[in-house]
Amino acid sequence: MNKKVFITIGVIAAIAIGVFVYLNKSDKKQVDFQLETVKVAQFSEALLYMPLYLADDRGFFREEGIAIEIINTGGDNQTFAAVIGGSATFGVADPTWKFQRN
Repeated sequence: MNKKVFITIGVIAAIAIGVFVYLNKSDKKQVDFQLETVKVAQFSEALLYMPLYLADDRGFFREEGIAIEIINTGGDNQTFAAVIGGSATFGVADPTWKFQRN
């Protein structure tokens, strides 16, 4: 077998393997287990929580086995009550709330 034929076969094999790997590559990780649902209570939809929305949209929680359910409560007190009462796993509220006094 001459050198030119050997190189041609090698290049064709490398291209075929590259195409096979590219076509079988998944954009998102496969999740083969049951997702744990985490309910996040928030006082309202605000740009302040953009990282939460982006992480959910990009599938970061799903990759870690978490299904996020975002609940709008309408206020800080309702957010805290949802967490304390057990209807939400986690709560996010106005960050200035803890600095205010009655």
